[in-house]
Amino acid sequence: MAAWYKGEGNANDEFGVNNGSLIGGTTFTSGKVGQAFSFDGGGDGMRAPDHPALNSTTGTWAFWFRTAQTGINSGIVGRHVGSESLNGVTFFLRSDGRLEAFISGGAPGNNVASSNVVNDNTWHHTALTFAQGGQMVLYLDGQQVDTDVTPAFAFAANSPLSVGRMVNGFWSDFVGEVDEIEIFDQAISAAELSAIFDAGSLGTCPIAGTPTPTNTPTATPTSTPVNVPPTAGATAAAVTQAGQTSHAVLVTYVDDVAIDVNSITTGDIIVIGPGGAGSFAAVATMIGYDPPTNGSPIQAVYSFVPPGGNGICRTTVPTQW
Repeated sequence: MAAWYKGEGNANDEFGVNNGSLIGGTTFTSGKVGQAFSFDGGGDGMRAPDHPALNSTTGTWAFWFRTAQTGINSGIVGRHVGSESLNGVTFFLRSDGRLEAFISGGAPGNNVASSNVVNDNTWHHTALTFAQGGQMVLYLDGQQVDTDVTPAFAFAANSPLSVGRMVNGFWSDFVGEVDEIEIFDQAISAAELSAIFDAGSLGTCPIAGTPTPTNTPTATPTSTPVNVPPTAGATAAAVTQAGQTSHAVLVTYVDDVAIDVNSITTGDIIVIGPGGAGSFAAVATMIGYDPPTNGSPIQAVYSFVPPGGNGICRTTVPTQW
């Protein structure tokens, strides 16, 4: 994950990499998960500055939103420049109440849209996955609703991430709530996006149990490394609802020399239940890492299926070796 804006009373990036700031009279209200950004359409918004973490042209943008706005095209989440919203990604509520997202490197770009209206004043989850030279896919409430080809594009320098109020004055200000804005620099699978939707108000939560690395990635040494055993820790609420939805764990690996990303693999992490390995133990499957080149730190996403419970759970576990 490249950035995560939870809207818990501030505009901070959960990872502390690229904090945003509030504009206008933006407030917070009860969200889908905890609190959410609340916009009244009178100049409210959130802006996060241009940052390399937001520049990937292969990625996934996802968030929850709720609105009853009608009759105008209002920008919800976007990052673009110019009067035609070029060089970026834009989600907006159409005047007919449907959701649309488009990617543009130059006018007119390519767009994907929902067939159903979304301005029914209920919470909806949306995501757009895209890959330069591949497909762009729009999801709504855990289901794929439209596809197109991702056009050639690159995010423009100095273009902020905007929520609620776009930099392009063509878009009306959004009236409604936005929550849990997650930006990934990889195309998340349909199963993972379905799991986020199925999680509902559980959202992105601590995992049940303590992840214990059984076999850590090795570093590419520039000198003889000191072999320090890895440490990992996480707090967790118990999994209390039945179900077999995949959960995910975000692990941050840190070393004083470059980490060989090819050594990060399935089998690195075992998730142990609160009752110990005798009650539950699962080998987590590695589903991706960031950045894709050797270095430090490296963030790796693993998934596992718990014995029961709904929701996709994610936590950052500092690990050193």
